[in-house]
Amino acid sequence: MTVLLLANIDSPAVSRDEFISRSNPYVNAQWTCSKDNLLDLYKNDQLPGGQFDITNSTLTLLPRIKDQIDDRRGKYNNPVLWPFEKDHTYTGMAYAYG
Repeated sequence: MTVLLLANIDSPAVSRDEFISRSNPYVNAQWTCSKDNLLDLYKNDQLPGGQFDITNSTLTLLPRIKDQIDDRRGKYNNPVLWPFEKDHTYTGMAYAYG
């Protein structure tokens, strides 16, 4: 027989309304993307296939030269691939890396 005691354990689940209430402070929060927020290992114009793909083994052949452009933006600095740019301020968006 197995007995499971759940006394005094707070549920990690929250209601939809509580989730919205907890997220309200972040709706107007601002942050500025700095070089510390970039994944910048290579020159974007040298990315194989024009896009950053961590599974592409030819990346290991490229010299590690930074260009201050997030590699996830691809060869053509495409904001659709990655919307964040260095020195820009964003409101109501969250980003964490690492």
